[in-house]
Amino acid sequence: MRCVDMALRSPLGSSPSILRIWARTRQLIRGAGIGGILAGTAVSGCIHQQSPVIAAPTPTAPSIADAAHPVPPIAPDYLPDSLFAALGIVRGQSDTAMFMVRSIVKVAFKDGTVQRERQQAVDAVNGVVVGGARVADDGEYFVRISGSTAGDIQAAVRKLQALSQVDLAVPMFVGPRGAVRP
Repeated sequence: MRCVDMALRSPLGSSPSILRIWARTRQLIRGAGIGGILAGTAVSGCIHQQSPVIAAPTPTAPSIADAAHPVPPIAPDYLPDSLFAALGIVRGQSDTAMFMVRSIVKVAFKDGTVQRERQQAVDAVNGVVVGGARVADDGEYFVRISGSTAGDIQAAVRKLQALSQVDLAVPMFVGPRGAVRP
């Protein structure tokens, strides 16, 4: 509170510019509460550094597809092992030994599917292409979805399978020791 005390004291005998700063600081402190105190301490000559006050945005559940992530016109040819390891695995059902990479769906499109239709399919599940396996002229896309449970993965697979441009949509299954099965 030392800074607040300094801000409220009169700077008698000070220059006109200091008097203006002092008057503005008092106005901020009285009118804006704690925000004014923090703002006032920055101009009142405090010895210690104050961290800036930034209003936190209202938390919302962002979609993975909120940012511009264009789907490539043909399947990429890379396996993001470090991402798969970071996401971890999830059991398909409690009574099965089937495991899948959390938040990943494999998608293959029918021959002749244009980029716009591929984008629409990935956007339908709020996904982002994070890798793929190229076979001949196309292949499979590895799509990361926002959901992380087995139910979320299965819902995304069902939604993709219902689209006319999708040839195949399946979870990214892993072996018994966590090895990815592309």
